[in-house]
Amino acid sequence: MGSSTTTTHTYGGGNDDDDGFVTSFAYTDMPLRLMLADIYCLLAYSWALPRILLPLRGHSGAFAELYPSLPNLWSLLLQVVLGFMQIGFFLVLPLALLLPVWLAALAVASFLFFNWLLCRMVNGPGIRFHSDPKYAVDRPEHAHEHNLNRLALTFGRPIMGIHNRTSGILFDIVECLVQRNFTYATADVRLCYKILRDVLYDPSKTKVVFILHSQGGIEGGLVIDWLLQEMPQDLLSKLEVYTFGNAANHFNNPRRRASWRADRAIGHIEHYAHNTDFVALCGVIHFAAVRKPPSLFFGRVFNRSTGRGGHLLNQHYLDGMFPLKRDPWSGQFVGADEDNEFMNEVLDGHAEGDVKVKDLSRLWSYRNGRSPEAVVNGNGNVDGGSNGGVIVARV
Repeated sequence: MGSSTTTTHTYGGGNDDDDGFVTSFAYTDMPLRLMLADIYCLLAYSWALPRILLPLRGHSGAFAELYPSLPNLWSLLLQVVLGFMQIGFFLVLPLALLLPVWLAALAVASFLFFNWLLCRMVNGPGIRFHSDPKYAVDRPEHAHEHNLNRLALTFGRPIMGIHNRTSGILFDIVECLVQRNFTYATADVRLCYKILRDVLYDPSKTKVVFILHSQGGIEGGLVIDWLLQEMPQDLLSKLEVYTFGNAANHFNNPRRRASWRADRAIGHIEHYAHNTDFVALCGVIHFAAVRKPPSLFFGRVFNRSTGRGGHLLNQHYLDGMFPLKRDPWSGQFVGADEDNEFMNEVLDGHAEGDVKVKDLSRLWSYRNGRSPEAVVNGNGNVDGGSNGGVIVARV
């Protein structure tokens, strides 16, 4: 397959020497001010909200979130029911002011309990999962397990996953606003921090790859903030972070020394986004472009502008950017397709001429069990071996 029409451009967040036109408040500003700015941002990008689930058809079979299997259809039905329930809840909530306090509290508590019961059927038990050793697609009962197996098949490695459990679409949006404006850490954030810290301290691990999707970007950003406060710099250099549809409003990676701009604490950070993805528009695309005040959204951003990308991890991001290849004889998926449209795209406006996505994407170097060449970050080497753990924080 030859080079395709340019639909992707890349830029690095956190470059305080650039000029731009997007303005925002620093994430350390007053929470209520940040909340109002976020609500305005949600309204400004609301045109992209219907595109979250588009396209409806995936290319990875049963791995796709909207594949018409019974578990997927059941989860979709529950999400629709939860959505209508929560719309009704917010509409009648002001009427609670007319009721006695005890009755209003009982009504709200009853609704929240019933909402929790429905969500438990979607989420399943527990929040920590592992990919199937054989990367099977017919065993998982819940969508997040399909995500782990899809990643394991793409990159040829076992995956540990921390699942951010849903509370229904509207409640999830409220939780996102609270998390990123009040830096509120839920149970999965705290568990992820503990696991990641322990793996980084493990001397047998030379590299740790941290993959985040959607609200996982907010949670991963909080985890990174905590790690930056505690971890020794040489251990942090083992960490690499890759995000898809990142919903965060900041992504820190400070310099190890003030005298050298390229010397960052975390080994490597990349963000992948569709410019029609509502969540990415309200997150990485908006905040990585901030110049006044200087952006604190660090990492290279791959912003794809085909107009066909939604928000789902498997069906939209991985199928579009890291598609699978089928064996021509068995018809089974055998790993990442070495020759695909996205990786062959020539980047828009790159200073070095005809540079393709695959020339700059470090995550692509991990496909099918491979590893990228070692790079040097200040005095610490980011090893190119495959001895590291892979952790996923996912919505």
